Amino acid sequence: MRDLNDDENDAAIVDAIIAMSHRLQLDVVAEDAETKEQLAFLQAHDCERVQGYYFSKPLDFAAFSQFIEQDVQGL
Repeated sequence: MRDLNDDENDAAIVDAIIAMSHRLQLDVVAEDAETKEQLAFLQAHDCERVQGYYFSKPLDFAAFSQFIEQDVQGL
């Protein structure tokens, strides 16, 4: 993911993994998304789920629960 937007080979590999997963009728979870550009690439290639520092640092259960509560209340 790190060089996704700067390296054509990395982009091709990620694209191929997403396409292969879809052909196998699997959901895709991309890990380590850190930038808006990485998220945009993944969304453009129909990646169903994304996690990483772009959204939040790793959280313990209590902090995660609070994070979710704040997000739900913001809807």
